[in-house]
Amino acid sequence: MNQQIQGTPKPEGSSSISSNGKHHAALDFSISYHLDGEHPEVLNAMLESAAQHLLSNGLLTGGTQAVISEHVIKVLPMSEAAANLEDEQVATFLLDQIESGSLKLEALVSQMVRLALAHPAEARAEFAERIGIV
Repeated sequence: MNQQIQGTPKPEGSSSISSNGKHHAALDFSISYHLDGEHPEVLNAMLESAAQHLLSNGLLTGGTQAVISEHVIKVLPMSEAAANLEDEQVATFLLDQIESGSLKLEALVSQMVRLALAHPAEARAEFAERIGIV
């Protein structure tokens, strides 16, 4: 498959540029494999290696003058249950927890903040575990 990469429009204003001139961005790349006898750990290592290749060979800055000053590479394995988790499952679980008194409204805010700042794969895994569908 041959895909062309097109430039994205520049954002209006400078909200993505910090006061020190840095631009922060996150790339969310999810993938599902049919293992066909391969080990997931090997594939996870290959994903990490591929990301490192992109960094090492200037593929994330292209022909621009930009320089990557910081980066984090995390390969986060996810169970099928976590990958397929639906909004409605989480909403029903949280409502049941609140109605049963197992989750106090005061605690809900801090938990939601923590999960909102977590990587989506980590948040999905935690909800799948709490719901009991892992």
